[in-house]
Amino acid sequence: MHACARGGTYKYFFDKGEVAEVWRRLEAAYGPVRRNETFKTIEIESDRFIFRSTFLANPVTVLRKRKCGEADVEALHALIGYPERDNGPA
Repeated sequence: MHACARGGTYKYFFDKGEVAEVWRRLEAAYGPVRRNETFKTIEIESDRFIFRSTFLANPVTVLRKRKCGEADVEALHALIGYPERDNGPA
């Protein structure tokens, strides 16, 4: 689901039982999770994405960076088990 009018920012919602595994996969593929105690958020910043959430870890906000292409999005969706639709992310 789009999360911002500027485009390139999406929110992904996961079942409670699977969100920890999603973050483990993101960390393995894109780098370490950083905690921000002041804002109570967790974040992974990679070359093509920024993944962010509150300490509850759900939903995951995904910001696409300029280098991010459709192949990167497809790889992300395969990693987290997110289905595609003809009109974009499910």
